[in-house]
Amino acid sequence: GRFDMADPSPYVSRLQCVVHVEGGAATLLSIGKPPTLWRAHESAPWMVLRKARPLGDDIGFDGTHALQHGEQISLDIREPEAAVFTVTCE
Repeated sequence: GRFDMADPSPYVSRLQCVVHVEGGAATLLSIGKPPTLWRAHESAPWMVLRKARPLGDDIGFDGTHALQHGEQISLDIREPEAAVFTVTCE
């Protein structure tokens, strides 16, 4: 969220997103008021991930993305390059 940034932005939620890791798979869940961004690699365009909403019992959530090695997450839709996190699978 906002406090995970080198220069915290008031346009990023305190809790912007969650990366859930289970069984070797990582899922990005957007939970902030503004959207979270992700992209396949450094030169790819940013994709918008809006706040997750429950789809029903045991169905899961929309607003999620299955992360892959090398993908990137941005917290700030107004300034995407201000807070970029790169996924590394080990």
